[in-house]
Amino acid sequence: MQDYVGIDMGTSSVKLLIMDSGGRILRQHEERYAVSCPQKGWREADPRLWFEKTMTGLRVLLKGTDKKSIRAIGITGQMHSTVFLDKDGKIIRPAILWNDTRTSKEVWMLKEKIAENRQIACISDIISTGSPAANLYWLRRHEAEQFQCMEHFLIGPDYLVFRLTGEYGTDYCEASTSSLFDLKQRIWSEDMRRILGLSPQIFPAIMGSACAAGNLIPEIAEETGLSSETLVVRGTGDNAAAAFAASPFWGGKPVISLGTSGVLILEQEEPDILRKGKNILFSEDGRRFKWLVQGAVQSSGSSVEWWEKKILDAKSVESPDRAKERMHENELLFYPHLNGEKTLYGDAALRGAFVGIGMDTTRADMSIAVLEGICFAFRELYEKMGGRRPEGLQIGVVGGGAKNTFWMQMMADVLHAAIVRLKGTTGAVYGAAMLAAKGAGDTGSFRKEQERKEKEREIFYPRPDKSRYYDEKYKKYLRAYQALSYINAGENGCRAV
Repeated sequence: MQDYVGIDMGTSSVKLLIMDSGGRILRQHEERYAVSCPQKGWREADPRLWFEKTMTGLRVLLKGTDKKSIRAIGITGQMHSTVFLDKDGKIIRPAILWNDTRTSKEVWMLKEKIAENRQIACISDIISTGSPAANLYWLRRHEAEQFQCMEHFLIGPDYLVFRLTGEYGTDYCEASTSSLFDLKQRIWSEDMRRILGLSPQIFPAIMGSACAAGNLIPEIAEETGLSSETLVVRGTGDNAAAAFAASPFWGGKPVISLGTSGVLILEQEEPDILRKGKNILFSEDGRRFKWLVQGAVQSSGSSVEWWEKKILDAKSVESPDRAKERMHENELLFYPHLNGEKTLYGDAALRGAFVGIGMDTTRADMSIAVLEGICFAFRELYEKMGGRRPEGLQIGVVGGGAKNTFWMQMMADVLHAAIVRLKGTTGAVYGAAMLAAKGAGDTGSFRKEQERKEKEREIFYPRPDKSRYYDEKYKKYLRAYQALSYINAGENGCRAV
């Protein structure tokens, strides 16, 4: 029996687990860390802290285990976050994260430059704040000295792979969503490289997500007690990893990942540059490719965390379950885009709002409205991304938010779809461990574990009366963007509609 480690380097924590070749989770652990916000709209992190917390987590995870059984490690994590390195692989400044909005001006400048070149016009529709292309351009314009020192850049979890193996690289998922990639030729875009003023050597090599990045360097092997022959696979972005973990059950069905951000992933046969969302090229082996399209509700779990921790004392929040009988009487509306919107409007200046607060509004009403608002955002995302509604539509949900039973039923009612939650589903970190097994050539006995989970799945079916209620409320939600854009017209790029 061989075992595999999965590591998910998220925005606020790193999650780790050990999975055996039968797909069973043997151990899990989590280490938390903080995001730095030095200025308004800025979101940064020291990648060295990611590595330190990962190493701490590995030591805890492996304590008392048979370390010789660990055959491979798979890594996933936050997409887009950009790490800047010098010629020796040293950090030259904090990483700029996926949810950073400082680059709103740079995004519009790049859109204008891209518009002049028909060959890369499609990138204009997807480039957004927090993307590697925008982050690199911001560095060039505002921190010229650091830009000149930069010899490499990496995307999110690729930094952990580098620290564990000494190898620079990324996978097709991270590359294809960077706004630096030529989707047709499946290589880095030469046109974007010239626009950003980057040298060819600065770009990491691209490979399949289950391909071997390398073996553990001797110092890491000695520190962890693992063999220096332990394989580290290249890995992928967290959303693709979550979809990969769910793929045995869905076979092309939509998947929603409810984490700090919320992500909707749909499969498609070919890239569609006219479709809302980012086209994702995914490949396990670098030879066979699958196309996905991804859209985001940027403030998803983070909206819930903001409400419960920053606005309320989380310990005193009334459980939504205790107030659910008032749902039909609650006309309060919450617009959840607290940190801008990327997929549908490309509006980094957009902010959230409560609409309809009255003298009888309670904390429970507001807590319910927060969850409803995120559900409405996913419905709008699904509809405008061209999601189809066949009879008996099922949508899989993974991630931390999937644990909330009340929320899952609400999502079914709002989306008019059966929401399927598998017991034991651990999302991206489980997908990372599966990629490790694939990369080690272990087809394993996953089927039995998958069949067991299939039997334990929970399905939340839409209730007609609740769906009708939400249909009326959703109409109001769709008017919120126009109203907020009108109020904020001209501020920091916010557009009147």
